[in-house]
Amino acid sequence: MQLPLLVRSLADGGVVLSSRVTRTVVDGYLDNGPHEEAARCVGLLTERERAVLVLIAEGLSNTGIGARMHLSIGTVKDHVSAVLAKLEVGSRVQAALLAERAGLLRPPRDPEDG
Repeated sequence: MQLPLLVRSLADGGVVLSSRVTRTVVDGYLDNGPHEEAARCVGLLTERERAVLVLIAEGLSNTGIGARMHLSIGTVKDHVSAVLAKLEVGSRVQAALLAERAGLLRPPRDPEDG
């Protein structure tokens, strides 16, 4: 029976998951494609707002975004506010996660790679 093995594993600090939970975790981990909802939300942004979102996701400050895009701090703040409002998120971290889920942070795939 597996119960003694499971108990020993737990006693040794291991983690025991049901096969259904394991499948869900693995499927979520292996899901490398953009999430539809995130992609839809990002689609609401202008090209400039998407560029700002990518820089937010890269961890740049407003000053850094301004320097990279040759924009004033005030303009950057306006764009950041618009991005957060359109994505309906409350923080830069949430916006960055949404950008990642939408596939904005992945390099374009080479068609020859399959």
